[in-house]
Amino acid sequence: MSAVKKLSSKTHNGSRKRLTVIVIVSVLALLIILIGVREYFKYDAEKRSETASEAPSEKLIALRNHEQEILTTYGLSDENGYYRI
Repeated sequence: MSAVKKLSSKTHNGSRKRLTVIVIVSVLALLIILIGVREYFKYDAEKRSETASEAPSEKLIALRNHEQEILTTYGLSDENGYYRI
């Protein structure tokens, strides 16, 4: 009976060590992923703030003016005779 206890004790210690290694590796992987995602969002926010500070292009201004005119006036909406109000 003592041989069975020794065998189960060795197996239990081996599985405990394996589980500890899996937990440590999983936590480290999670930390690396979280840090990577945080750094990516910082980079993306800086990149967006740089482009947001630039003046809009002439095409964008013309498009916005055209859309504003369509939204604030009356007229034909398409060739089928529908009107926009």
